[in-house]
Amino acid sequence: MKYLKTVIPERPAVIIGIAVLVFSIVRLPSVFAAVCGACPFPDNEAVTFTGRLEDISVRNGNMVLLVRMDGNVGIMVYTDYTDDCERSYRTGGIVEIRGVYHAFSEAENEGGFDSRAYYAVRHFQGRVFADYTALLSPGNDWLHENLRLIRRDWGRVIESIYAGETCGIMKAMLLGDRAMLDTEWKELYTRSGIAHILAISGLHVTFLGRAFCEGLKHLKVSVRAACALSCIFLFFYVVMIGCGASALRAFVFFLAFSGAEAAGRTYDFPSAFFMSMAVLLIWNPLFLLDAGFVLSYAAVGTLGISSWYAGTVSSGMPDMLNKICMSALFQLLMLPAVLFYFYQISLYSLLLNMIVIPGMAFVLAGGFVSIGAGIAFLPAGYVAAWPARIILYSYTGLCRLFQSLPGGSIILGKPSAVQIAVYYGLFVCVLLLIRGGRLCRLVPASAVLAVSLLFLVNHSDGKLSVTMLDVGQGDGICVSTPAGHTFLIDCGSSDVDQAGRYRLIPFLKSRGIRRLEYVFLTHPDKDHMNGITELFQAAAKGQGEVQVGSFILSAASAADEGSREVMEAARLCGTRTLIMHQGDALCDGNVSITCVYPDDESGSKGDNNHSLVLLIQYGRFRALMTGDLEQKGESALLSYMEKHGINPDCTLLKAGHHGSSGASGTDFLNAVRPEYALISAGRHNRYGHPHKETLQRLRDAGAVLYNTQTSGEIVVRSDGRRVSFREQCRRNL
Repeated sequence: MKYLKTVIPERPAVIIGIAVLVFSIVRLPSVFAAVCGACPFPDNEAVTFTGRLEDISVRNGNMVLLVRMDGNVGIMVYTDYTDDCERSYRTGGIVEIRGVYHAFSEAENEGGFDSRAYYAVRHFQGRVFADYTALLSPGNDWLHENLRLIRRDWGRVIESIYAGETCGIMKAMLLGDRAMLDTEWKELYTRSGIAHILAISGLHVTFLGRAFCEGLKHLKVSVRAACALSCIFLFFYVVMIGCGASALRAFVFFLAFSGAEAAGRTYDFPSAFFMSMAVLLIWNPLFLLDAGFVLSYAAVGTLGISSWYAGTVSSGMPDMLNKICMSALFQLLMLPAVLFYFYQISLYSLLLNMIVIPGMAFVLAGGFVSIGAGIAFLPAGYVAAWPARIILYSYTGLCRLFQSLPGGSIILGKPSAVQIAVYYGLFVCVLLLIRGGRLCRLVPASAVLAVSLLFLVNHSDGKLSVTMLDVGQGDGICVSTPAGHTFLIDCGSSDVDQAGRYRLIPFLKSRGIRRLEYVFLTHPDKDHMNGITELFQAAAKGQGEVQVGSFILSAASAADEGSREVMEAARLCGTRTLIMHQGDALCDGNVSITCVYPDDESGSKGDNNHSLVLLIQYGRFRALMTGDLEQKGESALLSYMEKHGINPDCTLLKAGHHGSSGASGTDFLNAVRPEYALISAGRHNRYGHPHKETLQRLRDAGAVLYNTQTSGEIVVRSDGRRVSFREQCRRNL
């Protein structure tokens, strides 16, 4: 506290930075709403518009045009690549576009990618898949066009001299182009805690600026001229790579450092920290929603705090012990931010970063040298690229080594704002306790630290949770019991690519779910199964991925040829496969899961009317999960329940076959009398699900309807008596 009383009054930049930060937080909702609502186009409708070209790139064989309309409306336009377009289109040109507009959407599920917020930070509202583009007038933005051409040419050189996975990494590191990043390497680096090297961060910008400045000094250029020229050079580089938040932060830091050096003044870290924050937030308050901005400032701020605190507490300690204390403090302070964005940590990330970061100087230097050599003579660039390639392959080998060790990657989940606030509050208490250096305070300090860590990673509320994921046109239901166990009923989609990788697995990790006790497959249709196959394929990688105890399906589904692939994937990841028969039940504490359909009649197949139907019971709460069961199967199900004295009434009904008119018949609904009904269907799906007559039948039966098309993920919680609902988002069809 005494330190803060000294620091803040003597540094007006700190006061200004804090004031700007508070003001930006207050006005963030209104700015976000204004940016998202700026585009006048209706979603999923054909549009025609004109705008100014901000950038042009080529990705996966398509041209991507960033078009800015009047009113600061930004549209990403995807069109077929042609040589004529690439030659004629220039930054600053006016183009006419015709195509179907799709607004960026918020995250459909917990842990999912929020494209609306991500692109709102960049002031883009949607994308258009164009069927017509025309250049109305040529471009006249000389600066941005030439920087774009340099970036394009450098990218082509990198593609020529770097092979395989290293090509995508070098393009991401040097040019900010992540389109060619290898998915496996990206996920490996993320699980290992070194994903920051795959983007242009403050480390890259600072290294480049300092290298350029020191090079000028060696050429006998004066200090002031070297600082000025390096700032100009760095400005052009940051503009060329797209002005990312972390790069801008590092650029402003570099300006402050160079200015202090040129003027013969002392560089002041707190002033530079808050001054740069103020500059960026005044320019764009939406940077508060940007992961790069938050993580960059969190890392730099935490490093400053750790250095200062370790210096005051551990003064007199051996140098190595002092560094260990500072490193531990840094990791504990960064833990909430890392979990908030990545949901998992590696116990070896600090050690790995200590190895990786020093080597990055050689990778970056080798990268720029190889580009220069490749421009002059391509074979020379290929030879010059080898040192950087060897270092990157060694990084990957180290990541795989650490991942194979216990604690190589631990899924802990995404903490809430309350959990983060309580964690830091308790952590401040820990710091105050140990600051005196008395051994008698270590025990209570350790106890408080343990409590703070447990609170940060606790995601159980002691209730039964049934979550219907938004997987588009498909099904995916996750059930968590009060005992802390989790099982999955189906996961697949016919209109969302890789629903398992991009919707199911991020959801599970954000919830801190490291293991699924059971995965049920109702029937082997792709829109119920392909996400499960991806889950098993990911689990086969080992640590850092969600593991599965048992894979359960009916005898009808097991006999179906469509189940072969998913059963083989289960075998390869070490998951046992079990057959569930009508009448079989599983219990988890007070929660029971009973198979009430289908029977094992000879010749039955894993079609819709032989879907596995599960009855989940917890106290007075009863949920009926029907897969794609249609009216013929519903009649057979009711006959079985009546014959065996099973009460068909249910609190929650998962409407069969995505709300098709052939499911949820009147007789069935009159028998089960659901209080609530969940429908999973894709937006604008080609089948027209859910059908109007089905919705009317459900309403006539007295059910309150929830639909993933309008609600995204739907979470149902019950304590065995009362029921509550939470919708991930609210949107129009």
